[in-house]
Amino acid sequence: MIEMVSLNPRISYDWGAQDIDSKNEYDGQPRNKLAFSPDAEFIDGKLSRREILSFEIAHVTASCEEDDAIFSAFNIQLKKALELCRPPHFNKWRDCVARPDFLTIEKLTVNSTSFKEQFFNMVILTFESDFILFRGTLWANTRKLPRQQCELFLDQFYRRETLHLDRISSEEFFQSTRSEGTAREHIAESTVSVLSSPLDLAEESSLEVPTTFLVDT
Repeated sequence: MIEMVSLNPRISYDWGAQDIDSKNEYDGQPRNKLAFSPDAEFIDGKLSRREILSFEIAHVTASCEEDDAIFSAFNIQLKKALELCRPPHFNKWRDCVARPDFLTIEKLTVNSTSFKEQFFNMVILTFESDFILFRGTLWANTRKLPRQQCELFLDQFYRRETLHLDRISSEEFFQSTRSEGTAREHIAESTVSVLSSPLDLAEESSLEVPTTFLVDT
């Protein structure tokens, strides 16, 4: 189902520059935001060749003042890169984003807390949902499971890694999840049966209520 393909793929970013000046609200504050399409480059062990995968568009909003300042500076560099691609310069985009000043602020952006929380720690799927980026690792999603199921397995996988527990495959994980779900259903059914039985007995039995008479003496 879900199998690790590369522990350390080379991740690059195709930065969007359409809405550089627009902002998102975060905790009631207007914050700078970024939009980008990540690519992952890795060596395909089966084919012994280098592959590049493109992933869905991701969005990150600065979650604190420090990151907002970094994102603002990065957006300024994006604007400069755009200007260098226009007349009279006509530079190529890949050359503009390879400049030292651009790479310096890009590194700060990628290493920010906001970027970690909203990109690295999230499940990012390819457009076909057949590959996953999560915490800097690359996974094959052969059955194209939905995002929520991918998150459930990968969160559990990394939790076990943190606790130094034995690794569990996605097949084992989903099998145990189904078994637990079935067990919970049985428990719920049994509970309903137990709770309803007194009422059933009351309905089925005709209990006589004693009547007290007052007698004049």
